[in-house]
Formats: sequence, C-alpha cells, structure tokens
Amino acid sequence: MSEFTLPPATTCASGGTHVSGIGLQGGGSLVWFDDSLDAQVGSFNPASKQFSIDTLVNCGAHPHDGLALDQATPPHVWWTEEFANALGRLTQ
Repeated sequence: MSEFTLPPATTCASGGTHVSGIGLQGGGSLVWFDDSLDAQVGSFNPASKQFSIDTLVNCGAHPHDGLALDQATPPHVWWTEEFANALGRLTQ
C-alpha cells in the first residue's frame, strides 16, 4: 500500500483537505479525486507520481463524495456539490 500527499492548494486554500470522491480511469492509469475543502478536482498518475489539479471557479463549490467517470474518450469527470445541490462536470 502507498500513500501520496496532495500538493498544497494555490487558491481556495482552506488549510486542510478532504478527499472523498475517487474514480479510476483506464484500469488505474489515472486516479481521479475531489477535495471538498479546497474546491478541487484532480487526477494522480501512479506511474509518474504526478498530480494534475483543477480548482473550481466557486471556492464554495464543495465537491463531495460523489465522483464518477463516464464512457467518453477521454472521460468526463462528474461530481456532486454538497451545499449547492448541483452536479459538476470537468471536460479534458
């Protein structure tokens, strides 16, 4: 088992993280996640050990618990916004 620390947030920095949504792309070639406290959705490449993180436009978006990838190529990343009663989508 390995553990990887998220890089520090550059915007919407809450002073902490709360990663709660997770999804795998391409059999694990990318691990997608959301961080509700820093309003971020990102991916981690286990082979290169590199993160790619997008900060959402609204720092209060609070992407939380629900993260899913659809069947598009590349996939769209979907998440739920806990306090906005909304659904978000990241396109690559």
